[in-house]
Amino acid sequence: MVLTPSTLGLGAAAATAWILQRRRLGTDKRMVVVDAGSGSTRCVCLGTRRCDGAVRVVGGPERVPRRLGDALLADDVDAWARDVARAVDAIAPKSTTPVRGAATAGAREALRKSGEKDLGKAGRAVEAALAASTRGRPTAFAVLSGAEEARLEFRAVNAALPGVGVLAGGGKSLQVASSLEDAASLDLDSFAGHERVKKHVPRRRPGCCLFDRLAQR
Repeated sequence: MVLTPSTLGLGAAAATAWILQRRRLGTDKRMVVVDAGSGSTRCVCLGTRRCDGAVRVVGGPERVPRRLGDALLADDVDAWARDVARAVDAIAPKSTTPVRGAATAGAREALRKSGEKDLGKAGRAVEAALAASTRGRPTAFAVLSGAEEARLEFRAVNAALPGVGVLAGGGKSLQVASSLEDAASLDLDSFAGHERVKKHVPRRRPGCCLFDRLAQR
């Protein structure tokens, strides 16, 4: 059986935070997760129930239109961080709620184009900008390598459904994993494919094409 984190209603970063929340934060705690994907940035607040520690979504998801990859290419990460901070404040007003985030293939591609090879250094720079914009919230952020992204998605799915494999396609990559040791990420630009298909699909009237309907969501 193969599932993706999206099947469970959470992105890779959010579902991974689910695991960390249960392991490290105990009961009746909250965490804001920033999922900086290739197509958009989404924020969600996760919390645990006082009675049994089960994790639930208590705020969001809140979508930030600006993509981190675009901000990296424009050297405007501070503006992206301010947008994220507003979303975080909207779903978790308490200033002590920690923020945990991760970026995936879109950010990796932007860093390659700009000549930056050190994902750790880039992640720390984004973390610093995010910490400054969230005004003192405990903050951690990382730009994931392809292998890390695949392993985290495998962990996320198996936290809910042990023993299943993962085939997860995003905007800029495809993750495949049958175990933590056998996990890989392949470069796959679905945005380019989307534009190519739209170019060759005749449009009879507005809304008749699947892409029109998806764009309206």
